[in-house]
Amino acid sequence: MLCAAFLHDIGLYDSVSEGGVYTEEGGAEARRIATEHGWDSRRADLCAEACAKHHSIKSQWDQGTEVEVLRLADRIEVTAGISTGGLDRAQIKEVFVESPRDGFYHGLYEVVWPNLRSRPLTIPKIFKP
Repeated sequence: MLCAAFLHDIGLYDSVSEGGVYTEEGGAEARRIATEHGWDSRRADLCAEACAKHHSIKSQWDQGTEVEVLRLADRIEVTAGISTGGLDRAQIKEVFVESPRDGFYHGLYEVVWPNLRSRPLTIPKIFKP
């Protein structure tokens, strides 16, 4: 799960991207990295699915706990806790106090904006079920 959390946006970067849907490219890269480091195929596939589906609109519990937990965590982070993923708002606020989000949206903009410009038609595909 931790590796998927570190890798989930890797498809946004030019060194990985081939101009496709960044979540799918990130999932493929996560699988490649995991396999290269000796992970069994089940575990590598789970990491790849978590990366590929972290923006999915629908629940991903059927894909594995790790996949759904990363999806919910990303949603909580990006919405600044407006979406709670079933957690208590006070707990989320406490985490944000302990781990300040200063510069988060600026950093997100710096990474996402070039992708919006260079591959705009892929953006809706990151939200597929």
